[in-house]
Formats: sequence, C-alpha cells, structure tokens
Amino acid sequence: MAPDLKKILFILIISAVLLLSGCTESSIRCGVDKNNNAFLSYDIYVDLSAVGTSDANEIRGGLRKLAFYYRSVLGFEVNENTADQTDALEMHMSYITENENRADAMRSLKELLSDEKRVPFSASAVDWNEGELISGYSVTVRLDADSIISTAMIDDFPRGQRKLLNDAISDCTLTLELTLPATELPENESAELSDGIASKNTLVSFEKPTELTLKTAVGKSGDTPAREWLDDTKTEAGKMRNYLILVCVSAGLCFAAALVFVIVKRRDR
Repeated sequence: MAPDLKKILFILIISAVLLLSGCTESSIRCGVDKNNNAFLSYDIYVDLSAVGTSDANEIRGGLRKLAFYYRSVLGFEVNENTADQTDALEMHMSYITENENRADAMRSLKELLSDEKRVPFSASAVDWNEGELISGYSVTVRLDADSIISTAMIDDFPRGQRKLLNDAISDCTLTLELTLPATELPENESAELSDGIASKNTLVSFEKPTELTLKTAVGKSGDTPAREWLDDTKTEAGKMRNYLILVCVSAGLCFAAALVFVIVKRRDR
C-alpha cells in the first residue's frame, strides 16, 4: 500500500524515535530559483552511529522504500546514500519544472504547491505581478505538523513508546525554506538576498502550525525602486496611503475648479 505522503513528517519523526538520540535533521524547500525552475525538495540526514544493527536496518529499509515511491510513482529526482556500510544516511528528493520566464515559474510553483500528493502543506498561496518596471512575487505556506502528529495514532502506542515518541519529537529538527527571485526586500524582512535570489527559513514547530511567507520584488529599471513597490503599493498601509493621496489630490482639483468657477462668475457680473 502506498504511504500517506501527507504524513512524510511522521516518517521522519519515527526515524528520530528509532535513533533515540535525536540525530535526525530534515528540511523541506520550495520556490523558484535563478534559472526559473519551480522546485520542491526534501532533504533527510540521519546518523546511525548510536543505533543497533537491527534498528539501523529498519531505518535504512524505510528510507529506501520512501525513495523508491517518490522516484517511481511521484516522479521526483532522488539521490540517496543508504548503503549498509555507512552510518551517515542522506537522501535528497527534488521535483523540478523548467520554465522560460519567472511568470511561468510562479504558475508552475502554484500548481506544484496545490498538489496534495507531493506536498505536506495544509495551505499555500502564490501570487505575482509582472510590471514594466517592477515585478513582485509572494509565496506563503502553512505546515500543520501538530495535526499530522495528532492523527498518526501515537495514542495507540504503549505508554513507554509514547514517551519515546514525544521525546524524539522535541529533539527532531525540521527546517522549512522558501526561495524567490529578488533584487529588493521589504523593510524588516529577515530573508537572505544573494545573486538575485532571496531565501527565508524557519524551524517547524511540532506543537502548533508553522506558517512562512516570503515577499520579494525585482526591479527592471532604476527609475522606480523595487523597495517603493514593496513597502507602499502592495501593503495595506501603502494602499491606504495611496488612497488618501488620491483623495487629497481629487479634493484639491475640485477646489481649484470651484475657485475658477467663482472667479469666472464674478467677471461675468
């Protein structure tokens, strides 16, 4: 039977439980790279140095089954090192779609993040705006790891194993990362900007939902700063500020028209 891929996190957690030492580090990354590729990837790193032979073989077997399913059924590119001779297991699984431009890449990313077979997210939002001078990009994902855990039948385990499960969950490290094209970032944005790409990450919580948002802009001309687009035109405060400016300008024009009308009337008298 095919595994429930919405519970990939639980598979990682079980690995941590079997290790008992908490030596499991994993990451989920998605976004658009500098080559206009939309991508989704899972990286898993496991240290078996403190694990007995039987448990180590179980972990290797589980990861190999996971790699086979992602490669053969879901079309991921999978690079793995789960050989019997190594205690340091690694697995990188990536799904990549090539695109001619950033707009097409954002469309591909939106479609990819909506595919429940491939992503563990409970919700996602992808938005973009291609302009002559400024292009804006935004992505938000929500990961309900706490909900995944609560539906993984942990309560059905014996009390001793439940304790091991809960201890391992607290030690497990899972990182969520977003990547988008960028030349400018909003004020107070914690993302890293390098070589035309912005990346932002956070640790996933196993006690409450984790939500991550990345918003960027790419300026196509020095005449209109991308930061102005980010900080003003797209934010709620910026929209309100622009609205007030429009109201003031409109009021000024009306006042000027009324003044001209009065002056003309006086001359006619």
